[in-house]
Amino acid sequence: MKIGIDGSIFRFPQAGIFRYLKNILINLINTAKEDVFFLYSPKKPSFLPKSENLTLRLGKNLTKNLGSFWFQLEGEKYLFQDKIEIFWGQNHILPFRLAKKIPTLLTVHDLSFYYIYRTLPFRSFLIIRTLFFKAIRLATHILTPSNFVRQSLITLGISPQKISVVYEGAEEIFRPLDKDFAKKKIKEKYGIEKDFILSVGAIQPRKNYSLLIKAFKNIKEDFLLIIIGQKGWKNKEIFQLVKKLNLERRVIFFFSVSDEDLCYFYNAATLFVYPSLYEGFGLPVLEAMSCGIPVITSNTSSLPEVGGDAVLYFSPYDEEELANQIKNIIASPSLQKELSEKSKERAKIFSFKKSAEKILNIMHQLGRR
Repeated sequence: MKIGIDGSIFRFPQAGIFRYLKNILINLINTAKEDVFFLYSPKKPSFLPKSENLTLRLGKNLTKNLGSFWFQLEGEKYLFQDKIEIFWGQNHILPFRLAKKIPTLLTVHDLSFYYIYRTLPFRSFLIIRTLFFKAIRLATHILTPSNFVRQSLITLGISPQKISVVYEGAEEIFRPLDKDFAKKKIKEKYGIEKDFILSVGAIQPRKNYSLLIKAFKNIKEDFLLIIIGQKGWKNKEIFQLVKKLNLERRVIFFFSVSDEDLCYFYNAATLFVYPSLYEGFGLPVLEAMSCGIPVITSNTSSLPEVGGDAVLYFSPYDEEELANQIKNIIASPSLQKELSEKSKERAKIFSFKKSAEKILNIMHQLGRR
């Protein structure tokens, strides 16, 4: 079966959807030897293995500005030329004319643009809203990364039978390491010697770093707060808050680190905090759990579905509650150990390999219709 895949997200190498598609695609290529995959991408991804069942189609106009409309303006002709039998769309996008002729699979990662749209740049909000509602109705079948997103789509009128939940997974590089070894690596490369609290995710309003920074103001001064994530949008107030609270020496931002170093950061941290206002899954929470460190996360959206009883929760609007949870973990080595063990066990539930197998099975079912 000829399967076309939207690779437009590969123009954003640090995005969570990038990690998702990267790992699913690698597993699909290695598993589905009887199928042929056509990847439509703005550039050749460096991680792709050489394989006879993968054809790369580079879209010369698949740029940051045209990416969302590329399949409508230019991409469809490539799909017709390749005689695609099923198409898998990412990031709320489908080629509309093709969707009326062949089965289509659409992954809806979240509905942040719908529920907390003020956290998005207006242009992005407008583009997504323009394409999304038509795409979910045209799609033959929809994938979501959590039951939370699935229920949200049902609320919008999509049939439950049309939606399958396929969880994300953590890459194998994220695993428990000796803490002293990880701390040594971080000290050698980044000069960080103090104990620290870690948070990971794009620097933008939805990640709710302002509340984390305010809560951190109340944590004892021998701790640092390290935030790792690419600069997103509407983040000026976040950096201004650090200055306003005189935390420039205690709050450290890294806008890009390698996965190897990110694993060291996870393992070296005393605890991980994910204060997001809304997630469709919450991949950094799973990555932290896979490394076996204590996790505190928001009690909203999909995050309790990922963390289960292995993490501590707080309201993403309650600065004092978050500060108290952080203090509880710092003050209790026994709680740190308990959460660490629970995290490692909980993380075993999630696997990109299992997810790829489930997606491939759905594709084959659609192809037989």
